[in-house]
Amino acid sequence: MKSTFAVLAWDKFEESWQVVEGGFKSYRDASRYAAQYETPSMPAIVRREPVVLPAAPQVAA
Repeated sequence: MKSTFAVLAWDKFEESWQVVEGGFKSYRDASRYAAQYETPSMPAIVRREPVVLPAAPQVAA
């Protein structure tokens, strides 16, 4: 079974990762999309589908 990949972006208002596009046949294609989608204020990452969302960044008290 061949994997597909999804691009996730950090939503600073929701403080969570959101899937912005999925179904990429290769990591390379997903990574290229992520590089175009990403901005300094909205990082993007690539994950294998089905997506298991990473935890929110920890903030020191």
